[in-house]
Amino acid sequence: MIEDLKELCFLDFKDGKALKDGFFRDLRHNIALSVLLGFYDGDGEEGTPIIHSSNRHFFKQIRREFNIRHGKN
Repeated sequence: MIEDLKELCFLDFKDGKALKDGFFRDLRHNIALSVLLGFYDGDGEEGTPIIHSSNRHFFKQIRREFNIRHGKN
C-alpha cells in the first residue's frame, strides 16, 4: 500500500506539494468531487462555498482542475 501512496504522490502531498498532475481529471467527475470532499470533510464551514487550504500547491491545483474562479478571475 505504501508503494501505491508513493506512486500517487500522496506522501509528497503530505509534505505540502500538489498531487500528481491531472489527478482529478483522470477520475470521473462524481468520483473526483467525492475525493475532494474527503480532503475537506470536517474541516470546512457549513453553508459556505469557501475553501481553505494551507497547502498552496494543492489549493492552486483544485482551482485549476475544477475551474474554480476566485474574485473577478
